[in-house]
Amino acid sequence: MSHDLRNPLQIMVLQAERLARLLGGPAYERERASAERIVRASQQMGVMIRDLVEAARFESGHIVLAREPVALAPFLARLLQQAAGALDTARVAVEVEPGLPAADADPARLERVVTNLVGNALKYSPQDTPVRVTASVCDDALVVSVADRGPGIDPGDLPRLFDRFYRGRGTHGSDGLGLGLYIVRMIVDAHGGRVWAESTIGEGATFSFTLPLASEGGAEAQS
Repeated sequence: MSHDLRNPLQIMVLQAERLARLLGGPAYERERASAERIVRASQQMGVMIRDLVEAARFESGHIVLAREPVALAPFLARLLQQAAGALDTARVAVEVEPGLPAADADPARLERVVTNLVGNALKYSPQDTPVRVTASVCDDALVVSVADRGPGIDPGDLPRLFDRFYRGRGTHGSDGLGLGLYIVRMIVDAHGGRVWAESTIGEGATFSFTLPLASEGGAEAQS
């Protein structure tokens, strides 16, 4: 089903992008803006389809993690560099504990978790405020946290943030199906970790998750 949905969607994106290029110049500014809106809406629909497929795979147990030792310092640096065109990565500060051991993780799935959390932090916080990503060791596990200085999360939403299709009070009118944080939880659970959120109204929110350590000798510690 996802394949059948994605094919016509991809055609829409390609044709709308072609229209936007053809409608260059000030005389077609309104028409070009309309074509660009079609591109953005189609891409958003593509993300929703991906989220639905991902959630279905996890719920059916059809996800197999390709785990390997992941050194978080270079991993996070590379991820933010690659996301620079899609996210305001200039606002993101990364702090990795010196000598941090490697994580036992699936890099592609871990990328999805971090991108989701960082994207949300940037989206729901003022543009002139930073987002802080930290990584450290606690109780024989790695802890990765993403903190923002946004409006905070209503205490009534905190227990349900990672539920399927849940949309918090501050997300009305935003894009998505309420699956992003649910998929984050499913990925972290599959790694044997846990995920949680802490927030104070008016001061921001911090999302954290744990990952298991890679076995000794699996990777050199980060310097």
